[in-house]
Amino acid sequence: MKFFHKVAIQSVAAGSHHSLAITEDGDLYSWGEGKLGQLGLGKCREKRMPQRVAFDFDGQEEETGEKSQRVRACAAGFGHTAALTDGGSLYMWGFNVYGQVGVGDKKTRWHPEQICYSAAGEQLPQFSKVACSKYATYAIDSLGRPYSWGKGYTGH
Repeated sequence: MKFFHKVAIQSVAAGSHHSLAITEDGDLYSWGEGKLGQLGLGKCREKRMPQRVAFDFDGQEEETGEKSQRVRACAAGFGHTAALTDGGSLYMWGFNVYGQVGVGDKKTRWHPEQICYSAAGEQLPQFSKVACSKYATYAIDSLGRPYSWGKGYTGH
């Protein structure tokens, strides 16, 4: 793919109809079908070329001139996406009919949102790993404890 010519890629992930790539600099790019919000680029049907996903911490970079956080891991489900920063913050977006985005409701999210609280309203810890299945999300915190949300038949 010419788009990433001479750009070092650290990690990739693929969902049912969308793809993700994390650059060596910690930027996340998405492309493919976007009608379920899975690209994190706002309302769009599809993007045929990779587009950089914007996060709320990007504004800090403009003020200080330095990147405050980097994306270090990503995961893709059927219509939702997860990204984990080097500081352990979890961001999610996309199709959410089963609560797989983890925001406490079932509304589609078109842009990344940081996941800070559990369903019980408790502050969530920093995470070290994240994975998505078709309609669920799984994460492991920095102490090795597992978490899961969305539609699933085991572990809930």
